Amino acid sequence: MVQAVGKTSRQMASLETGDRIAGLLGPLGRPAAVQKFGLVLCVAGGVGTAELLPVARVFREAGNHVTALCGARSTAHMILDQELRSTADEVLWSTDDSSGEYHGTVVDLMRAWKSRQPDAPAVAHVIGPIPMMRAAAQLTREWGVPTFASLNPIMVDGTGMCGGCRVAVGGKARFACVDGPEFDAHQVDFDELARRNRAYLEQEASFSNNQLELRSTKCASPRSHRSGITARRWPAPVGCFVAESLSTRSVSVRGLSSPAGTVPCESAEASYRSRRRFVPDTTWLEY
Repeated sequence: MVQAVGKTSRQMASLETGDRIAGLLGPLGRPAAVQKFGLVLCVAGGVGTAELLPVARVFREAGNHVTALCGARSTAHMILDQELRSTADEVLWSTDDSSGEYHGTVVDLMRAWKSRQPDAPAVAHVIGPIPMMRAAAQLTREWGVPTFASLNPIMVDGTGMCGGCRVAVGGKARFACVDGPEFDAHQVDFDELARRNRAYLEQEASFSNNQLELRSTKCASPRSHRSGITARRWPAPVGCFVAESLSTRSVSVRGLSSPAGTVPCESAEASYRSRRRFVPDTTWLEY
């Protein structure tokens, strides 16, 4: 499930049934810490609800009583409600605009829920925007409840080599892609995490302000593996298309010199035999 907010997510959101992604790496990191605790509180904000669903499911399968508290901007932004209700023992929603059953943030909902509970949860799991996770962790610290935070910082290679997803946990450097994504929420330096996640705000804002409509381009080269292949290119001074051969896993990278229309695809071949290599500025093809 993808929310279109930046270049890559908008490219993914533009895909249609039958479109392909050039490569996918996962799962990353370590498995979730799941066992029988008793009462487990699962808290999600925004699109974090999509990631909370499998977590709530495995906690329930381990014999726990699972309460899911989810927050959204409005009822129109609530996702996977029925799926959660078929998984968790209790599901409650908060909305920012009062269109839902509870008006306020999901952290406000946590306080309201706790005021009606005779006992504190045995453990909590939070996932969502950094400010929400920080506030939720502060609250569960007051409750004395151990809390896991599932972090989603900026990642580049997903193998622990680039350092893009570095986060301080208990004063030590950790990498979400190999050491996470779950960490002790009471040990996470959320201030540093927030600063690092803002590293590309200027570039993201520049792209949004200068965003153009996607264009369709026909690749008529006889070298393409299917005649008249249709591709979508995100407008850029120099773009490239990637056509993947499912048998050899080789990739043809073909430069574009024309913004639209039928263009000859004449460029170098690029090897894609290593799972860890990727081609910059690739866009998606419809095979």
